[in-house]
Amino acid sequence: MNAVEDAEIVAGKVVEAFRRIFTVDKHELSVTTSIGLAIYPEDGEDADVLIRRADMAMYSAKRNGRNKYSRYTAMLDDD
Repeated sequence: MNAVEDAEIVAGKVVEAFRRIFTVDKHELSVTTSIGLAIYPEDGEDADVLIRRADMAMYSAKRNGRNKYSRYTAMLDDD
């Protein structure tokens, strides 16, 4: 496997873990999660660029239905 595949596997597991209902003090809570992925060095070579691109990918996941992950692509620069 490579870094991209590993990151996507982990992101998928995190999203899946948050799909269950959480019970806190007898209250049922439903949580959604949206994850943005930016991979070093393919998507950027410094922290600022990677964070900005991961943020762009996260908002893409939110726009596309939430409760999922999205990887940064250059097409997101046009949004």
